[in-house]
Amino acid sequence: EVMGRNSSAIAVKVGVCTGAENVIVPHQTVNLQELADDIKRGVARGKNSSIIIVAEGPVAGRSYEIQEGLQKQFGISAHVCILGHIQRGGSPVLNDRYISAQMGHLAVMALIEGKAPAVTVVQNGKVTLEKFEVCIKKNDKQGEDMMNLAKKLSI
Repeated sequence: EVMGRNSSAIAVKVGVCTGAENVIVPHQTVNLQELADDIKRGVARGKNSSIIIVAEGPVAGRSYEIQEGLQKQFGISAHVCILGHIQRGGSPVLNDRYISAQMGHLAVMALIEGKAPAVTVVQNGKVTLEKFEVCIKKNDKQGEDMMNLAKKLSI
C-alpha cells in the first residue's frame, strides 16, 4: 500500500516500475475476481508471487480488506506491506536532490516576495509555483495510457 488518499500518481508509477499485476487507485472499486484471475494467470505461468499496488484511498489500510477478500473468497494467501513515510521514499538520487534544491529556493523566494500561499511543483519538467487553492482542488486523473502501461508490463 502506497500513499495516495486523493492521488493515483504514486500508485501508478510504482505499478509501472515494479511490473505489478494490478494497481488499485483511490476511489476505485476493487474487483476481487479480477485480482484473483490475474494472480491465478501468473501462477499458471510459473510465478511464485504477484504484486498488487494499492493507493491508500480515503482510508489507509485498504490492503487488509483486499487481503481478507482474496483469502475468504478465493483461498489466496496474501501478505500486506504498508511502509512508513521514511521508508516509502527511498534514497534520493541526483535528480531528486537537484529538483528539491530548486523547489526550496523557489519556496524561499516566494515567501520573501509575498507570493504565499503557494506550492512548488514540477510542471512540464520545470519547477514553478502554483496557487495553493489550485493544488487542493486538483482533479486526480492519471492518464489512461499510464494505467494501460502498468497493465501491459504486468503480463
